Amino acid sequence: SNLILETPVTKDKKVKMIFAGRGGFNDFLFGLVERLKNTKSRFADGTLKLRYAANERSYLTLSTFYSYDFYELDLISTLPNINSSSNQFQYRTLNGSLEWLKITEDGKGDWRTRIVSSNYTPQLIFPEAFSEAKPNYEANIRQLSLNSRISRELGEHRLKAGVEVINYTILPGQLNPNGSTQVNPVLLEQENGVEASLFAEMDWQFGPKL
Repeated sequence: SNLILETPVTKDKKVKMIFAGRGGFNDFLFGLVERLKNTKSRFADGTLKLRYAANERSYLTLSTFYSYDFYELDLISTLPNINSSSNQFQYRTLNGSLEWLKITEDGKGDWRTRIVSSNYTPQLIFPEAFSEAKPNYEANIRQLSLNSRISRELGEHRLKAGVEVINYTILPGQLNPNGSTQVNPVLLEQENGVEASLFAEMDWQFGPKL
């Protein structure tokens, strides 16, 4: 199932919005096959984008994206001291970005700056067979980046150059009892990293064939 909505937000149409959402619910199909009767699967995601046009050469865009995926099947991976008959896999993603685009008056160049934040969390769940406890093991990756670049036509050539900085925050693994008395919590040490780069690109055109 999916839904898409696109509309101006203000009367002058300087602010526009687009929203899109999808969902998949396949559990009833698995029930038709004996071997897959204990299998479950569903997903959903949505994105929202707002764009503000200050004028014909300057734009500010805010974008967000969220996704959720869930999958359950008969036990293939065990956890010590836990009596579980199935495994559940759950994935969540949350991204957002803010971008400013400025086009030169002659239309031959632009300056684009973008901030991006992303958060990704995979999770493996071991539901206990005779209780409501659902001990789980999860990890997390967070990324925050800044990218700024210029682009300019130079006669028959085009130059692109800029800078990018990315900060990474990684949680390698965390074991959560989540109601179980048979599991002790475990938290691996968080890791951090920073990546910085400069880049440049020149497209040269020598006549119509090269």
